[in-house]
Amino acid sequence: MSNNHLIASTPYIEKVIRSMRTGDQIMISGKLVNVEAKAIGKREKYESADISWQTSVVRGDSMGGACEIIYVTDAKIIKRGPRLSPMMTFSLSGLAVTFLVYFAGYLLRKRYGQNRF
Repeated sequence: MSNNHLIASTPYIEKVIRSMRTGDQIMISGKLVNVEAKAIGKREKYESADISWQTSVVRGDSMGGACEIIYVTDAKIIKRGPRLSPMMTFSLSGLAVTFLVYFAGYLLRKRYGQNRF
């Protein structure tokens, strides 16, 4: 398990990366890179206009700076991870609706009194 920041080398690679989901078995190829850039857009007064990210090059590090930054030259989804079945999705949706109806009733009772609802 590791924390990776991926930089796609082509629009196609970006599309593949964006289609990856938790649980998928994937393969990526590329190079570890450091990133230096100028910030664009709005930033806070204390934020620098210069951005510098250093990639991790060891496996045993942790906390800030422990991420690998990978310039991805090839990406494949080898096997899709399990997805929720349609029945499970339906059940979770039903549970969410039930909770919302109950919560709405609670708010109405709280606002207008117990005897009205």
